[in-house]
Amino acid sequence: DILFALVHAGAGWYKFRWIQGFEVWSFIGGNIFICFFVEPSRLYLGYTGNLGEGVTSLFLFVFLSLFCLAFLGIEIAFLNVRDGFQP
Repeated sequence: DILFALVHAGAGWYKFRWIQGFEVWSFIGGNIFICFFVEPSRLYLGYTGNLGEGVTSLFLFVFLSLFCLAFLGIEIAFLNVRDGFQP
């Protein structure tokens, strides 16, 4: 997870060198939020739900996984629609 966070922060810094604007900051902030808050809790819920056979933990694990995928899909859609997101 630490490597994932470092790669995410490095990619955000690399992108910000050329691209500026409110939309970009919101996506970078969303990526950092997912990286440091959602992803560790998602992994914890998946681990505990699998060990304890907890249906609620596994449901939250799947829900958070779909949330991450939805955020990625929205980011890719904006990347294709707006020219300002590309260097």
